[in-house]
Amino acid sequence: MAETIYFEFIHRLFRSLIIIYITSGFYNLVSTSSEFLQDFSKKYDGHFLLTNRLLDMIIASAPARIINVSSGAHKAGRIYFDDVNLTKNFSMFRAYGQSKLANILFTIELAERLQGTGVSVNSLHPGFVGTGIGVNRETGFGRLISKMLTFISLTPEQGAETSVYLAATVGGGGRDRPVLL
Repeated sequence: MAETIYFEFIHRLFRSLIIIYITSGFYNLVSTSSEFLQDFSKKYDGHFLLTNRLLDMIIASAPARIINVSSGAHKAGRIYFDDVNLTKNFSMFRAYGQSKLANILFTIELAERLQGTGVSVNSLHPGFVGTGIGVNRETGFGRLISKMLTFISLTPEQGAETSVYLAATVGGGGRDRPVLL
């Protein structure tokens, strides 16, 4: 019910939607399948639902862009079709890699389905960006590691460059196929 009201509100508020930028870059330190479902929902299901619920509006607004921020973790990811909830062997890294791979596969499929509509669909990995997003605000867990890695991490401005390029360039840089950066 609340979901329907939310999407109706977006449709009433905006006449067009030329860029949809979807990101979710966090780890949940979880260990049960029910928590995995929540984790996967935040990192994949939400992207899928949001994009599909706004798709008619995006197509009508063409030229438009859909940008899914993923992660290099997709390279280690695998879709566990026999145990998608990872009930047999849960790990936060396995869950994260699976969700990021799912986002990229969704991007590729969506790009193919939207060919010829004037909507470019791209996915990117912004790099290792030093935002402090992995630091637990309550316990401070991760603060020391985050500070130690600042010399190899990108600044938030550097991490945003590819996203800004894809958002500002109609057609994702003139490519006919999705950009997977």
